[in-house]
Amino acid sequence: MTLLAPVLCQCGGTEVLGDKPTSSCDLADYDVEDGGQQKIEIATFWSSDAESAAFRVLQKAAVARDYVISTTDRRDRDHQQTSLKAWLVNDSDPLPDAFQVNGGSDVLQWVDEEETQLCPLTRLDERYGFSSSFFAATLAPVSCRGTLYGLPVGVHRLNVIFYNEALIAGLRAEAEAQGVTLQRPEELETIDAFIEHLGAIASLEVQSEEGAPIVPLALDAMNTWPLAVLAFENVMAAHGGGLYETVWKGQEAMRAQKGASALGDGEASLRAGLSRVVEDIQALGAYSNFSEAYREAAEPFHVDGGFRWQSALDMVARGLAAYTVMGDWGWAQIGAQGDTVRSMPFPGTAHAFIYTPDSFAVPRRGGSDGSGAHMWLKEVVADVETQIAFAQVKQSIPAVQGLSDEQLTTLGNQRLAESYREFERCQDPKSDCQLLLAVSGLGPSPAADPCFDEVGRLVARVAGLVSEEDREAQEEGALRECPLPFPVEPDAAGRELVERLVRESREPFAADCRD
Repeated sequence: MTLLAPVLCQCGGTEVLGDKPTSSCDLADYDVEDGGQQKIEIATFWSSDAESAAFRVLQKAAVARDYVISTTDRRDRDHQQTSLKAWLVNDSDPLPDAFQVNGGSDVLQWVDEEETQLCPLTRLDERYGFSSSFFAATLAPVSCRGTLYGLPVGVHRLNVIFYNEALIAGLRAEAEAQGVTLQRPEELETIDAFIEHLGAIASLEVQSEEGAPIVPLALDAMNTWPLAVLAFENVMAAHGGGLYETVWKGQEAMRAQKGASALGDGEASLRAGLSRVVEDIQALGAYSNFSEAYREAAEPFHVDGGFRWQSALDMVARGLAAYTVMGDWGWAQIGAQGDTVRSMPFPGTAHAFIYTPDSFAVPRRGGSDGSGAHMWLKEVVADVETQIAFAQVKQSIPAVQGLSDEQLTTLGNQRLAESYREFERCQDPKSDCQLLLAVSGLGPSPAADPCFDEVGRLVARVAGLVSEEDREAQEEGALRECPLPFPVEPDAAGRELVERLVRESREPFAADCRD
């Protein structure tokens, strides 16, 4: 099998249905009543305990139809995409029947005008009416030129900040005693106000019962993707003015959408906006566990050798950190210990719903008629009751539209029901809400661009952290594939980050597949 490099797509592809010889893209009919213990292989990178529990909901739905689900587990999205490329070039490694993806680039990079590495789902769409039963905004990221290549099972919001309400109340009382003004979280309407708020918390010098300082902002210090979420889906989006869209959808797309004046002075304005983002990342890092002032306070929460995003949520839940930034899947991690934890849109982003659709796609492979994948998509992924059950565990919202108030009550909490209704309202172009796809769906997929793969590490350097990837690279003397410089010093790293983001805005990934 020949590997197609990630390409820009024109996306016809319906002619592959009914391939001869037999192909998974046949998506043949399956036995509705009895799967006969047919084995289906699903590749997933949901590796945390909470994510694994959510995936078991999907497995249970398949088992109920007498199918046996085996999994190929990958530790993260990067590993999943890298492994997929290996599968596609190595015939000795059989491809899975379906694989999990973030909607957007992870799908579109495998779609080509003449031949695709993924199976078009046009026939299933026409047969089952996916286009009418799913939110249009969840199908668009897994579609190219009107052809559907993936199916979403749930939707997450990324521009979310978590805080401990009881701790903030105590800090506000202490601030009043010290003559310091400390706003309520819901009063913070801009990124500048949030940074000032964190500074006020730091100035109080409040300590826990154990004598450790209260950390204003807890952040993952092991992985770079949570820092990229902080930098792009939150800080960059908070700056407004089309900055987020210009970087990730491209300068030309913004000009076409909003006119020649959309970028002001062109790249000069873009660089100025990105430079302000860099300054904000540096400021946030100074009030986080990256700072020497708070590093020791975070050490008791290290998991598997480091401080992870789950650790940050744990500190907030225990009242030892005031805030953390993470997608709404963080609620699945907090669980029962989160009685005093609350969440809200990141300051300055209340107007936006930045989302990613958890989706599944079917790789083209010989020796299979695709009936297992057909069953998985129709009976599991597209099943309304299964999506609701999945949402309860994953703390996502269903990707299917038109749920009644009664159905929403079965989600288990008011927050999810309200999030669903907000996402529903945002579908209306006349609403004051803006739907924005996450960077994982707009930027290059892992291993597609070695220079973009380093962007998260640059963010870490800007925030004052030497990431685990950097440490490993230093220890192993790893050779970099990217020819661009990788500065160590934070200010230089910030300048390089700006240049790489400007570079991305000139040639957005898979631009021909975007609306």
